[in-house]
Order: sequence, then C-alpha cells, then structure tokens
Amino acid sequence: MTTAQQHDNLLEEAAEWMALLHSGEATSDDHRRLQQWCQRSDAHQQTWQRAESLLGSLAQLPADIARPTLQRLHTHDRRKALKVLSLLALGVPLTALTASQLPWGVWQADLRTATGEQSQLTLADGSTLVLNTATAINLAFTTQQRRIELKQGELLLTTAPDPITPERPVLISTHEGLIETRDARLSVQQRANATQIAVFSGQALLRGTGLTQQVELNAGEQRQISLGAVSAPAPVSEQALLWQQGMLLAIDMPLGALTEELGRYRSGVVRCDPAVASIVVSGAFSLRDTDASLALLQKTLPVRVHQLSPWWVTIKPA
Repeated sequence: MTTAQQHDNLLEEAAEWMALLHSGEATSDDHRRLQQWCQRSDAHQQTWQRAESLLGSLAQLPADIARPTLQRLHTHDRRKALKVLSLLALGVPLTALTASQLPWGVWQADLRTATGEQSQLTLADGSTLVLNTATAINLAFTTQQRRIELKQGELLLTTAPDPITPERPVLISTHEGLIETRDARLSVQQRANATQIAVFSGQALLRGTGLTQQVELNAGEQRQISLGAVSAPAPVSEQALLWQQGMLLAIDMPLGALTEELGRYRSGVVRCDPAVASIVVSGAFSLRDTDASLALLQKTLPVRVHQLSPWWVTIKPA
C-alpha cells in the first residue's frame, strides 16, 4: 500500500469515527476503541487532531444544520458520505476549511449570498449594490456616514448623490483596511489575506491597516491592500465585471488562477495540480455552469478533470 493510500484510509477512518460520535449512538466502548485507534501511530493522532479541528468549525454553525448533517452521514449511504466527508473536511488545509464553513459572523451578516448566487439591491441613499457569489455584508447608515462592512466575498457599488446635507462619505471596511468615496463606481473583493479594489468611475481613498498615509485610487485603476502594504496601481477595465453576466474572460491567465476563480462559484473544492497550474489560458468561461467550463478546459488543454464527487474536483495533467 502506498503512502497516499494509507493517508486516504486514515482520513476515511477518522471521518467514520467523527460521524459515529455525533450520531448519538456512540457507547463508552466506542470511546475506548477510538482512544486505542489514536494511539496506534503519530499519523493516527495527527489525523484525529484535524478531525477535532473540523468539529470545532462545525460547532460554529447553527445546531439545526450541523447535527442533522452528521447524523445523516452516519445513517444514510454511509460509505459514500464518509468518503466525501473525509476528502472535503479533512483533505484540505484548515485555513480553507474555516473559510468554507461560513463562520458565525457571516451567518449573522445583514445581507449575504450563497455560493454561485448574485443579488442586486438599492440602498437607502439611492446607491446600487451588487453582491457577487458567497458574499456577506453589514450595513450601518447614520447621520455622519454611510458604512458597508464586507465580511466575505465581493461587491460592486455605484454611489448615488447623498440626499442628506452635509454629504456623508461612503466607507467600505474590510479585514485589511478602509475604502472611502463619495462619487464612484467600484468593486471590492475580500480575498484570503488581502483586499482587491477596482475603481471604474470616480475616485476612492484607501487606508490600510498599519499604514499612516492614505492612498488615492482613480478611475481605471485597481490596487490591493494587505496588512501594512498597498500595491502599486494597475489598469482595470469593464471586462472585470463580466461576472454580473455570469462570465469570466481569461486573457493569458494561469490555469491555477482560473481554477481558483471558478471555485468561488462552485460548492465544494476545485484544485489544480501544480504540474499544470502555470499553463496560460485565454477564453470565455461560464460562471453559472462551471461543469461546462471544466469540460472546456479538458477539451482545449492537455489536462484531465478528475471528479471524485460533485464536490471534489482536481485538474491534472492529461
């Protein structure tokens, strides 16, 4: 048996133990046998520690979602469910796991969209807001300011003249900083460790966490804010907003970056083998039918799309 096969077996066994403990059927003898299983090797112990980390993430979800899910895993189509659970829950980095499990702050957000969903609304001041896939925001409009807190995802804001005098600034806060504007059409995306801001008309001021000076961003420019740093301006065009029409236009985009972008619109995990991640891709891809986009990649590139389940996709060399 290869090391990879041994690893997969441990993941599946840990997933089975996890489902059993949350089924309500575990006995004291089951707990004793689990302890013995953990003591078999360092690999067993480390795998179970990852399972416990997952349990901690699931504990942040409402009980009426987390518990029935684990109970179903234990009682229905058990082998298939456990395989999916072991791969989705334990086979990805814990940082990715935390993001995919929707932390409590996201569940409590004023407005949010599901994976693959988009929503457009008009705010109290007349501004137009579009929420892209898997986005969560909080709104706080006062007599002094119009504030949007981006918890997760991506938004497109088109400001309207403020009906209140004096005019209030529009503030968009993210993990890495604050964007201020009064008259602009701009998009803001919260990434794993950075905020991407693009201005299509008007102007915005960026204040990064840990930075003493604000940075100006003009129409046709985009920048990225990370903790303690702001990138140099780069050009941006309306093509970056084709996601509103459910399309992604790739021009000389590395396959790894394209895979990551498609994954934002698809439930589960989409991975790209490092051996093909640097392949340069150009073309138009559907964000509303990611299966069709994956099929197009396999048809036009020297790659193979391997689907272990609808929720676990890997792009590998052909």
